Amino acid sequence: MPQDEAFATRREFDMLAQRVESMDRDGTRGVISVTERLTDTIKDIAELKLDMHSFKTATAAWFGEHAKQHDEDVRQRAIEREQDQKARIREREQDQRNRTNSRRWVIGIFIAVMAAVGGMYEFLNVILQHVHG
Repeated sequence: MPQDEAFATRREFDMLAQRVESMDRDGTRGVISVTERLTDTIKDIAELKLDMHSFKTATAAWFGEHAKQHDEDVRQRAIEREQDQKARIREREQDQRNRTNSRRWVIGIFIAVMAAVGGMYEFLNVILQHVHG
């Protein structure tokens, strides 16, 4: 800086003093705006945290309910499978009883036919002996 220039004129110094006083009195315009925005941002973040907490709670409750319903469905399907299996076993046993009864009837009818034919055989044998005689 050259030596012949003054550091600051009285008028410049007074302007600077007025500016400092206005900053003390009014604050700086930019800082107030930034402070307001920062306060709003903090409020938004707090609200977002609360929303996230509610979301996590709701999600955990939903997953808990879903898992409970899934377990109930699995249990119900196992019961249905067991009932179906028991029904099939009962049907198989009934079919087996029916087949056994059918065989008994067939055997009984066969024995009755053999007895009838055996009785007739003797009768026919007697008749043939008299005829051929």
